Amino acid sequence: MFNPKMGIRATSIVATEGFTGSLAGSAISASFAATASFAITVTTASYVATASVAEKIPVGTEAQRPSPAERGMVRLNTTTNIPEWYDAVNDVWRKFGQNPVQVEYMAVGGGGGGGNSDGGGPGGLGGGAGGGGGAYISNVPGSGSGGGEPSQSALVLFTNVLYPIKIGAGGASDTNGVTTRFTGFGFGYAYGGGYGGRQASSSLTTGSSGGCGGGSAVLAAPAGTSQFGYGFAGGRGIGVYGSGQAAGGGGGGTGTSGSAATTASYGAQGGSGGSGSLSSISGSYLYVGGGGGGGGQGAGSGSVGFGGGGAAGVAGQANTGGGGGGANISQGGATGGSGVIRFKFSSSFGISTSAGVSSLIGTYGPEGSGITYVEITAAGDTDYFILT
Repeated sequence: MFNPKMGIRATSIVATEGFTGSLAGSAISASFAATASFAITVTTASYVATASVAEKIPVGTEAQRPSPAERGMVRLNTTTNIPEWYDAVNDVWRKFGQNPVQVEYMAVGGGGGGGNSDGGGPGGLGGGAGGGGGAYISNVPGSGSGGGEPSQSALVLFTNVLYPIKIGAGGASDTNGVTTRFTGFGFGYAYGGGYGGRQASSSLTTGSSGGCGGGSAVLAAPAGTSQFGYGFAGGRGIGVYGSGQAAGGGGGGTGTSGSAATTASYGAQGGSGGSGSLSSISGSYLYVGGGGGGGGQGAGSGSVGFGGGGAAGVAGQANTGGGGGGANISQGGATGGSGVIRFKFSSSFGISTSAGVSSLIGTYGPEGSGITYVEITAAGDTDYFILT
């Protein structure tokens, strides 16, 4: 017989369930499985449809997608009423019209809050510890990520896909920062920084672990660590609660660990916050993910860590993921700075966002007008963006 759709002449194949075979001298093979599915393979280099008719592709719901799928598969998805193809590299079904976009990015989680200092107590109290900076992750070549980790892998997004996004808020005193989340990025999450230990009785003196670790409030309590490797640990406090000679360690940063508290002529000296990481994705240099300084006695406040961390009693800088400063005697710990996501891609593509997203979009930086830079400074649990 002659098939006008394929331009291939062959004799008929008559088969029952379970048949597998091919026609002698033909470039066609066929198999019919007991599940009523079948496959026909054409082994010639190409074929030409010679008739003015349509060739029907497989049709089915999203739930009926073949599993496992294979490279080269196409079908009409009746759930969305849109043709789709299987992307074997990323193991996902793509709609036709979804074009790839190469993206460079950086992201930092919200900074941890600084530790409080409870008032009163025998001999007076010392200061609370500094909060840790939010984790820093970047795939910009040569930039590296926080905690001494290398740059992340190259990232390809697709147009006409909804990408959920959330910017992590800074943690209040004694509270971890909130994770910055974007599941379309290869990492998925930039975790919030750990809070600084509180100058109080009980286990509250311990620094919390997070993106970067919070400092501890006394010598006997451990400082927080970086749970996922994209930051550094906080510094250890000094002294004993209620002794009048206690101070908090500095919060860890994405570039260095927080410093331990020390003694000085005027009393206990809070530790300095760890330094953050330098990001230049937008063409201007900015430190992010610095640790908050530990609180101490009198003039004994810990200094700020480069990267948005707050000095003792001072909040972390917004949109840097800096840790909040620990409290001085009888004060409250400061709030960590909120996180941020920055990324860039070819100006051949556009971007749209949901109503809750606060963003700055421009074509600036060292690459010139051919590159679009996006800075997202606020986004909630239900927000998203779409490349167009």
